[in-house]
Amino acid sequence: MHARPPARKGKDSLQDCVVLETYLETVGELRSRGLTAEVVFLSSNTSDYSESPTRRELLHPGLVPEFAALNVQYATGHGMAKALLRL
Repeated sequence: MHARPPARKGKDSLQDCVVLETYLETVGELRSRGLTAEVVFLSSNTSDYSESPTRRELLHPGLVPEFAALNVQYATGHGMAKALLRL
């Protein structure tokens, strides 16, 4: 409704928002139960989650506080996710 990432005006973003909100809610619940492991949100959908398509490694600034609060990192591909998870 507020066109905050991953939503945009003029785009049907409901699915992206439900996925992200469910993910963050689940991680929040796991953190409250003591999970300390690294957590990575993996999505190649850089048009909705990244700051710009040319700088894929950067999370959109509107999402940074939500990810930081739960100590969640963002990856755009499997290789990047594995590196962030130190696998």
